[in-house]
Amino acid sequence: MISLDFDARSRMLRAKTSREGLSKNRRLVMEKNKITFDYDRASNILFVEDQWDIKTREDVDAFFAEYERNMKNVKEKFWMVAHIDKLAVHADVAEYYGEVARKATNELVLGLARWGVDSTARMALRTTAMKAKMPYTIHTSREKAVQAVEQMKAERNSKRQ
Repeated sequence: MISLDFDARSRMLRAKTSREGLSKNRRLVMEKNKITFDYDRASNILFVEDQWDIKTREDVDAFFAEYERNMKNVKEKFWMVAHIDKLAVHADVAEYYGEVARKATNELVLGLARWGVDSTARMALRTTAMKAKMPYTIHTSREKAVQAVEQMKAERNSKRQ
């Protein structure tokens, strides 16, 4: 598995803040607004961990610009498993987020499964997915999300035959 962390600066800030003994809440604030990407070539699954606080339309645009920036060299479509526990989409922008998410995933993503245990994040993402007319199931573990992607792959292959 290839592990990519496109936010080395935040990683350095995180290491520095923990040495300085800042509170956990303060460290969480500093860790916001990054996306971690892990691509598994064998399964063609991109694993992402979204850590973003989305309050405005500009935040939505910045979030998806980060995806676009890191995906600009990808030539083939892939499957995606997204960990959403540290993703906050505020109600004021939920509909806009859903619209942009739908457009963004249609280009490169063959199928998407989300997972997380944070009830607030699950509720917000489920609402945005429903508004965007996207699948809105959010799994309770990474393993269950991977199983869902494998099922999507099997269904896609059976339709081709």
